Amino acid sequence: ANLALFLPYPVLCGFFSSVGLSIWMSSFKVDTGITVQHFWGSEHRLFLVMKHVPSIISGIALYFLAPKSPVYLIGIIACTIVLAYSTMVLTGTSLYEAQALGFFWDENEVVMSPQEHRDYPMHVWSHGFFEKISWDAFMNGVPDVIAMGLIYLIRCSLQAAALKRNLANYLRNKDAADAAGSDGQPSFVADKSVKDDKQPKRRPKDVLEVLMQFANTQFVTAITGGFAVLPSIGLSNTFVKIGSERQAPQLVACLLVLGCYLSNFRLISFVPKCTFSSLLVMASIDLMTNWFIKSFQKIGSEWFVIPFIVLSGQMFGVLQSVALGVGISTLVFVSSFYKAGTVKFIANGLTVRSTIERQSEDNVWLDRNGDMIQTLVLQNYLFFGNATSVLKYISSMFDDIEVVDDSLLPPKPKYLVLDMSIVSGVDISAVDCFSDVTSLCKTQGCKLIISGSSKMVRQALIAGNVKPACHPHLSFVEDLEAALGMAEDGLLKFVCRNEERIQKNHLRGAHLRGMSQIDIGLRLALKQIDEQHNLSFSNYLQGLAEYTTAMDLKAGEQL
Repeated sequence: ANLALFLPYPVLCGFFSSVGLSIWMSSFKVDTGITVQHFWGSEHRLFLVMKHVPSIISGIALYFLAPKSPVYLIGIIACTIVLAYSTMVLTGTSLYEAQALGFFWDENEVVMSPQEHRDYPMHVWSHGFFEKISWDAFMNGVPDVIAMGLIYLIRCSLQAAALKRNLANYLRNKDAADAAGSDGQPSFVADKSVKDDKQPKRRPKDVLEVLMQFANTQFVTAITGGFAVLPSIGLSNTFVKIGSERQAPQLVACLLVLGCYLSNFRLISFVPKCTFSSLLVMASIDLMTNWFIKSFQKIGSEWFVIPFIVLSGQMFGVLQSVALGVGISTLVFVSSFYKAGTVKFIANGLTVRSTIERQSEDNVWLDRNGDMIQTLVLQNYLFFGNATSVLKYISSMFDDIEVVDDSLLPPKPKYLVLDMSIVSGVDISAVDCFSDVTSLCKTQGCKLIISGSSKMVRQALIAGNVKPACHPHLSFVEDLEAALGMAEDGLLKFVCRNEERIQKNHLRGAHLRGMSQIDIGLRLALKQIDEQHNLSFSNYLQGLAEYTTAMDLKAGEQL
């Protein structure tokens, strides 16, 4: 029931607008006997229009009046029949002459002789069935069959989704109607258990269960060569508005079909064509109004996709027009998504630092040279369009720019941090862009750190050869905090070149501890905390020194 949610809404609007236009064209062919395409080449265009005008008038009346009351529906349908025969009486036209003029179906058009029934069996297990099939005509009709099947599939999906979403509104309106009906009337509190015993509640049918019943009925009728009588599945929501989903209209419809069948469909030859085509016109108006006209205010700038699908559907076919509509909607989506931007936040080591506590001289040095760390926080889904802008921005960091008027320019970064914590996914084109970023950083002597990438994003990057095994200067870390700490450690170690000083202080501390000349374990830690945070509480905690032991940890060891 969620299939329709994966298609762009303008495509669905164009879809059903094309169906509405096709239904009107079908009604025109019912009245005139020719298609709209051949109308302009006819010599009797005025007469053909006059034959179709009654259906237009009746369809418009049905569209506006039938939803108000079933009486209007029955009255308008009856009026088309009465007016047709009244006109025949006033003009002295016989039924045979009206059939010859095309206002009624001829009996030969709707009634099959017994010989034709024997010659053209409809079920698949009849003798010589496959020999009587015109396979060229069959193959020509396959695209339209697929298109109509897709339309029906999407319609069932929309119907199921609408039923699910409108269930709460239906229950709310029902409760409101019950409450309004009981205003001014005395209310009594009844024993619910007794009421449930006398009138057990029926379990409401699930939407999927109803659709499966329809599907089973159509499957059985398809393999037997018949057709399903499902009045509740209408061409538009208008049939629901006029109450055709109720039991009484469905029962009457089944009885009418049964009567036509028993009369070998001769009854149809006595009903004017405008009676049938007016229902098609009503459905066409409803579809065009809901999906073509009203969608303009809802969609906005993407509305141009709808008339494009409608026109291309008449020129190339429904299936091809839907494919073109999906393509155009994809391009519109890509352009709109590109405007949203992929970079959430830009910073460097001067504005964003890790929470690692360092010695005062290291903090001072990082405050001066932290701009050698550049940080980009990326967002959204990265694809061929927006990933290219990221590559261009990173490339601009390494451009050689001439200094004018002693202006200060940031140095070329030594560490580039790309945070992908809020990146939902990447496509293969975006992976190629990040591969170019990796190669660029390698040529510029810059370390690349990717942080916060999800499992799916990391697998896509590794599959595109963006992995530390192929690029030693690349690293994957869990979060932005770890990436900043790694970049700061790298700057202090390789740029500030304080590795020798750290090693020298380490050896000196170990020697002093071994000689028991000075305790630089807890006392030193407390002293550094006081210096870094401008506090003076180390004297109160020195009594804990006798409960501590100083230990030397080698690289890679954990305490």
